[in-house]
Amino acid sequence: MDKQRGFTLIEALVSCLLLAVLTTLCLELVGASMAQRKAAALREIALQEAASAMERVAATRWEDLTPAVLGKIALSREGAAALPDGVVTVQLQPSEETPLAKQITVEVRWAPARGKPAQRVRLVAFRYSVSKPAEDR
Repeated sequence: MDKQRGFTLIEALVSCLLLAVLTTLCLELVGASMAQRKAAALREIALQEAASAMERVAATRWEDLTPAVLGKIALSREGAAALPDGVVTVQLQPSEETPLAKQITVEVRWAPARGKPAQRVRLVAFRYSVSKPAEDR
């Protein structure tokens, strides 16, 4: 009896095909992971920019908290370079419940890639006046 040892051609082709499919799946998984990592990094930069803008607003005197002054707040050079089409907007609204409070909303928007919807990060805070109302004096 003459027995051959080894694999047949069909077995070798099937194993190569299986290896190619697994390699393709692994490469797609790595690509998706890299895209998610980049999106998370951009979101972290946007959060840092929003926090920085909110700190600048907090450092502004109460009397100077006007839409004209807050409209001058912009992204840092590094933030503008890192966030594609990045824009920061600061909105100011008087609080309805407390007359000596202002609601401040800082929003950072950017476009992660062409064809994908714009992303945004929003921070909301209240700023209170340190002076007392006229009726308490």
